[in-house]
Amino acid sequence: MSQTPDIDELTPTTAITILLGGAETTNESKVLMRVGARVGFLWQCVACREASYLERTACSHCGAPRPGAAATD
Repeated sequence: MSQTPDIDELTPTTAITILLGGAETTNESKVLMRVGARVGFLWQCVACREASYLERTACSHCGAPRPGAAATD
């Protein structure tokens, strides 16, 4: 049986990815997405309402810029 690493040792993106990967129902996924957004691991796009990882400066679904993200060239 494999051991799950301590969340404290992981980056926020890796941690939320592991948690979302273990979700067994749509409701579990939705709850984890809300928790991820509350603790700052994810942000919600104002254009399409999809969640993206904090490292992204644009929505992974529609490409809209993250609110407050610095523009990159």
